[in-house]
Amino acid sequence: MNKGADANFAFAKTGENALHYAISKTGEMSERTEIVKILIAAGTDVNKKTIAGEPTLCFMREAYLKGETPLHRAAAYANAAIIKMLLDAGAAPVAKDANGDTPVSWGSWHLRNADILRLLLYEGVPGIR
Repeated sequence: MNKGADANFAFAKTGENALHYAISKTGEMSERTEIVKILIAAGTDVNKKTIAGEPTLCFMREAYLKGETPLHRAAAYANAAIIKMLLDAGAAPVAKDANGDTPVSWGSWHLRNADILRLLLYEGVPGIR
Protein backbone atom coordinates (compact mmCIF):
# COMPACT_ATOMS: atom_id res chain seq x y z
CA MET A 1 0.00 0.00 0.00
CA ASN A 2 2.82 2.41 0.78
CA LYS A 3 4.09 1.97 -2.81
CA GLY A 4 0.85 3.32 -4.28
CA ALA A 5 -1.21 0.16 -4.77
CA ASP A 6 -4.92 0.73 -5.35
CA ALA A 7 -6.64 -0.34 -2.12
CA ASN A 8 -9.87 -0.91 -4.01
CA PHE A 9 -8.53 -2.95 -6.91
CA ALA A 10 -10.88 -5.82 -7.65
CA PHE A 11 -10.58 -8.50 -10.31
CA ALA A 12 -13.00 -7.65 -13.12
CA LYS A 13 -14.02 -11.27 -13.70
CA THR A 14 -14.71 -12.16 -10.06
CA GLY A 15 -15.20 -8.88 -8.20
CA GLU A 16 -12.85 -10.13 -5.47
CA ASN A 17 -10.70 -7.54 -3.73
CA ALA A 18 -7.67 -7.94 -1.49
CA LEU A 19 -9.84 -8.43 1.61
CA HIS A 20 -11.58 -11.43 0.05
CA TYR A 21 -8.17 -13.00 -0.56
CA ALA A 22 -6.59 -12.07 2.77
CA ILE A 23 -9.50 -13.55 4.69
CA SER A 24 -9.68 -16.75 2.64
CA LYS A 25 -6.02 -17.74 2.50
CA THR A 26 -4.40 -20.26 4.77
CA GLY A 27 -1.49 -19.31 6.96
CA GLU A 28 -0.93 -17.79 10.32
CA MET A 29 -4.06 -16.07 11.55
CA SER A 30 -1.93 -13.33 13.14
CA GLU A 31 -0.45 -12.51 9.72
CA ARG A 32 -3.89 -12.48 8.11
CA THR A 33 -5.17 -10.21 10.89
CA GLU A 34 -2.35 -7.74 10.28
CA ILE A 35 -2.97 -7.75 6.51
CA VAL A 36 -6.69 -7.08 7.04
CA LYS A 37 -5.83 -4.21 9.41
CA ILE A 38 -3.58 -2.64 6.74
CA LEU A 39 -6.18 -3.06 4.00
CA ILE A 40 -8.94 -1.50 6.10
CA ALA A 41 -6.69 1.42 7.05
CA ALA A 42 -5.97 1.95 3.33
CA GLY A 43 -9.69 2.17 2.61
CA THR A 44 -10.35 -1.18 0.95
CA ASP A 45 -14.11 -1.63 0.43
CA VAL A 46 -15.38 -3.84 3.27
CA ASN A 47 -18.74 -4.32 1.52
CA LYS A 48 -17.47 -5.29 -1.95
CA LYS A 49 -19.50 -8.18 -3.35
CA THR A 50 -18.09 -10.86 -5.58
CA ILE A 51 -19.72 -11.72 -8.90
CA ALA A 52 -22.07 -14.63 -8.27
CA GLY A 53 -21.54 -17.74 -10.36
CA GLU A 54 -17.96 -16.99 -11.39
CA PRO A 55 -15.23 -19.50 -10.52
CA THR A 56 -12.62 -18.37 -8.02
CA LEU A 57 -9.02 -19.44 -7.60
CA CYS A 58 -9.07 -18.37 -3.98
CA PHE A 59 -9.51 -21.91 -2.69
CA MET A 60 -7.64 -25.14 -3.34
CA ARG A 61 -10.73 -26.75 -4.83
CA GLU A 62 -13.29 -25.86 -7.44
CA ALA A 63 -15.49 -23.15 -5.99
CA TYR A 64 -17.95 -20.64 -7.37
CA LEU A 65 -18.65 -17.20 -6.02
CA LYS A 66 -21.94 -16.39 -4.37
CA GLY A 67 -21.96 -12.60 -4.39
CA GLU A 68 -20.41 -12.57 -0.92
CA THR A 69 -18.74 -9.72 0.94
CA PRO A 70 -15.50 -9.98 2.92
CA LEU A 71 -17.64 -10.33 6.08
CA HIS A 72 -19.34 -13.44 4.65
CA ARG A 73 -15.92 -15.02 4.16
CA ALA A 74 -14.70 -13.86 7.55
CA ALA A 75 -17.74 -15.45 9.19
CA ALA A 76 -16.70 -18.74 7.62
CA TYR A 77 -12.90 -18.64 7.88
CA ALA A 78 -11.51 -15.83 10.06
CA ASN A 79 -11.07 -15.10 13.73
CA ALA A 80 -13.13 -12.79 15.94
CA ALA A 81 -10.52 -10.00 15.66
CA ILE A 82 -10.92 -9.84 11.87
CA ILE A 83 -14.71 -9.93 12.10
CA LYS A 84 -14.66 -7.12 14.68
CA MET A 85 -12.33 -5.03 12.49
CA LEU A 86 -14.66 -5.45 9.51
CA LEU A 87 -17.73 -4.55 11.57
CA ASP A 88 -15.98 -1.51 13.07
CA ALA A 89 -15.02 -0.41 9.53
CA GLY A 90 -18.66 -0.50 8.44
CA ALA A 91 -19.09 -3.99 7.02
CA ALA A 92 -22.80 -4.72 6.69
CA PRO A 93 -23.74 -7.66 8.95
CA VAL A 94 -27.08 -8.04 7.18
CA ALA A 95 -25.60 -8.08 3.65
CA LYS A 96 -27.08 -10.88 1.59
CA ASP A 97 -25.30 -13.01 -0.97
CA ALA A 98 -26.94 -14.11 -4.24
CA ASN A 99 -28.90 -16.77 -2.32
CA GLY A 100 -30.14 -14.32 0.30
CA ASP A 101 -27.79 -15.60 3.00
CA THR A 102 -26.12 -13.33 5.57
CA PRO A 103 -22.68 -13.63 7.18
CA VAL A 104 -24.19 -15.31 10.27
CA SER A 105 -25.64 -17.98 7.95
CA TRP A 106 -22.17 -18.61 6.54
CA GLY A 107 -20.75 -18.83 10.05
CA SER A 108 -23.34 -21.38 11.11
CA TRP A 109 -22.77 -23.55 8.01
CA HIS A 110 -19.07 -23.63 8.77
CA LEU A 111 -19.80 -24.65 12.37
CA ARG A 112 -18.13 -21.59 13.84
CA ASN A 113 -18.06 -21.33 17.60
CA ALA A 114 -20.69 -19.46 19.57
CA ASP A 115 -18.39 -16.46 20.16
CA ILE A 116 -18.13 -15.83 16.41
CA LEU A 117 -21.88 -16.19 15.87
CA ARG A 118 -22.63 -13.96 18.88
CA LEU A 119 -20.27 -11.30 17.55
CA LEU A 120 -22.01 -11.32 14.17
CA LEU A 121 -25.44 -11.10 15.77
CA TYR A 122 -24.99 -8.81 18.75
CA GLU A 123 -22.15 -6.55 17.62
CA GLY A 124 -23.23 -6.39 14.03
CA VAL A 125 -26.99 -6.02 14.00
CA PRO A 126 -28.31 -2.84 15.63
CA GLY A 127 -31.11 -3.35 18.12
CA ILE A 128 -30.43 -7.04 18.85
CA ARG A 129 -29.59 -7.83 22.48
